[in-house]
Order: sequence, then structure tokens, then C-alpha cells
Amino acid sequence: MRKILIVMSCAFGLFVGSRAEAQQTVTILWTSKQPQSAPITVDQNTPVRITVTGINDALYSYEGYVTSAPTPPPHIDFLSVGPGAAPPPAGCDDAIKALEAIVPDMSSWQLNAWVDSKGNDLTGSSPNSVSLETTTAFYASHISAKFAQVSQAQAHTCNLDSQWIKISLFTQEWAQRLSRPHLYTFDTTLAPFNDYTIHLIEYASDSTHSKKMTNACSQNGQASECTIKYQPQTNLLSASGGFLFSQLQSRTYSRANVPGMTDAVLQTNGTGRVNSLLTTLVNVKLPCFWSPHIKIPPCSSNPDNWGWMLSVGPALQLSGSDQTTRVGLFTGVSVHFWKYMYLTPGFHIGQFADFPAGFTHNGQGIPASFTGALTPQTRTTARFAIAITFKGFNIPTGTTKSSGQATTQNNTK
Repeated sequence: MRKILIVMSCAFGLFVGSRAEAQQTVTILWTSKQPQSAPITVDQNTPVRITVTGINDALYSYEGYVTSAPTPPPHIDFLSVGPGAAPPPAGCDDAIKALEAIVPDMSSWQLNAWVDSKGNDLTGSSPNSVSLETTTAFYASHISAKFAQVSQAQAHTCNLDSQWIKISLFTQEWAQRLSRPHLYTFDTTLAPFNDYTIHLIEYASDSTHSKKMTNACSQNGQASECTIKYQPQTNLLSASGGFLFSQLQSRTYSRANVPGMTDAVLQTNGTGRVNSLLTTLVNVKLPCFWSPHIKIPPCSSNPDNWGWMLSVGPALQLSGSDQTTRVGLFTGVSVHFWKYMYLTPGFHIGQFADFPAGFTHNGQGIPASFTGALTPQTRTTARFAIAITFKGFNIPTGTTKSSGQATTQNNTK
């Protein structure tokens, strides 16, 4: 019991410290602007890597909380088969048509952030936001598939060397763009009991346009940062319910007749050494006050399997004297198993129904002249108790109801 008191005093007296944990990852799909996994668990200052997947880094650069210098894509020299070219030999119509069909597609909105779907120039407004899937599908069907129909030898035969080489350089450049990892990451640190907003910005730029925010997200009709409300989970607080076994007796008193005696005697009920109650506990995770490498409680070698918590909650008696309150208080230090079952030694604080005034022991004779009620004398006391409870849920914090919620309009095509 002395050890339990020492641990409880440390829990109240020492500063709640923090220790580093392995970096966790929050994955966000760019096209939907939504997290792709359950909310991570943040029980202390936790290094986190924000990973945005499916970005169109063939056209754009990206920024989050950590500002990074964008890499402008190289200028694209859109081509045409100009007049004045040497008359092609016979049988080159297919090759000419294939290259001519590629030229306008090279400046289409799927591959150029600075034109809209009608071909209008967007220099004076926000550049277009196009998803990686849209760009990749268009390039495969309208550029690479058509260009594969014309070999270099055929282009040479048809006097199309200049056009073929320029388009070939274009396809080589785009092959490099589309082979990029399509990820944007930045690191940050999250603390428990906080709601967060993840900011993501998509920029377009090239040799003829300065860096400018795209219309990937908008608010009130204007291009804006993409914002995602994010609420981590926490295991610092949990609720559990179950049974409490207490040494605090729940006594009642009554008159009893004993054979061979004319006077009734005092009968004391509820004098067992263990009294069973119901309890609901709020459990607060205890920090590791020293190096986590020293495996002394409350440090745990595997906190997912077992760990220590400070617990407090009401103790509800199902029976007992009507002159005492049925609700007491229980507090103690818990050890949890797999964050599911809690074993909690501690103290049950409640009202104790002592002998009625004038009585001192069980079986004491009650004079015939005493006809009043056997009203116990009550006092508040504390007795040792052990609770066995089972986890109901983590206590939610913050205001966001979901793990991730986009708060701006998504315009990525």
C-alpha cells in the first residue's frame, strides 16, 4: 500500500514530461484532399510526416507548412509543321497526319496549366489545376500513342526529321516528368489535445509565367490554399467500466428475535470483508518521468501491451443503508493490458454506516422500551479497494468529428 501511495504522489507532484517516439505519417490523397487512413495517435509531442500522394508534379510544384522553392518546369516550345517545308515523298500522308495531330495536343489544358478547357489564356487569372490521372491519361492517348506510329526512319524518308526530333524531345521530357515519385512531404510535430489544419498549396510556373497559386481549391470564388481540418486520436484519456471490490463495508441494522430471549437484539448486516460495487473510471496515462530505457513503472517496454494510468471515478453501491449515499469516489493507479482491461488498486472513499447511537456491537440487546428507528451514525472514510474494468472508448478531444475534413472547395480536374 505504501508503494501505491508513493506512485500516486509522484503522479500528482511531478511535471508531465514527454519523450520522442517514432515518426508517424499522415497520408492525404491530393485529388480528394482527404486523409487516406485512420487518424494517427498523438500522446505527446510527436514528429509527423505529412505525405500528399497523387500530386501532378509533372505540371506543378507544391508547398505545405514548410515552404519549399518550386522547380519551374522548362519552357515548352509548342510546334507546328510550318509552310514552306519540302514536299514530302509519296506515301507519307499517315506520318504527316500523325505529327500534325500531336502538335495542338501538346498545348492542351491537360498538359498546360495556363490555358482552360476552351483554350483561353489564363495568364491574367489563376492557373488551372489538373490531376495526375488526367494528365497521364491524356498524354498516353494523345501524345505517346500517336508518336509511336511514326518511326525515325519513316520521318527521315518523309523529310520530317525536324518535326520528329522536336516532338521526340518533348516526349523524352514528359517521360521524365511522369516518372517522378508524385509525392510531396513535409515534417512537423503534433501535440496531444489539439486540432490541426493542414495547409497545401499548388503552384504553376514556367519560363514565361512567374509562380502563381492554382485554382486547386477556392473559397468564396477565389483561389485559396487547400485546408484540411485534422484531429489526431489520443490514448492519454480513456473511459472504462466494471467492478470494484472494496473493504468499505455497506452496513445495515435491524431488530432480530433470538430464541429464549424476550428482548430483540441488534442484527448487523453487510459486515463482510469485501464489498462489491460498480464503477466507471476516467484513466489518464502516466508519463515516463525518467529515461524510457529504464524499465521501471510507469515506463513500459511495450505500451501497446501494457502500461500505467491514473484512474478516478464514482463507486456505486447497489445496496446498503438508506441513510448513507450510494455514490462514493474511487481513485488509484491502473495497469492496463492491451489498452483493454484495467487492474486498479486504490482507495474507495465513501460514507460508512456505524452502529446506531447507544449500540456498540452486533447482537447487543435492544431494550423493550426502545422503539425508535435504528439509525446508523455515518462518517466519511477511505478503505483499500481493487477495480477490474474494461475499456469503453477513448475520450474525444477537440471539435472536429472526423479525422480529416476539407474546408475549401476542391477544383482539381
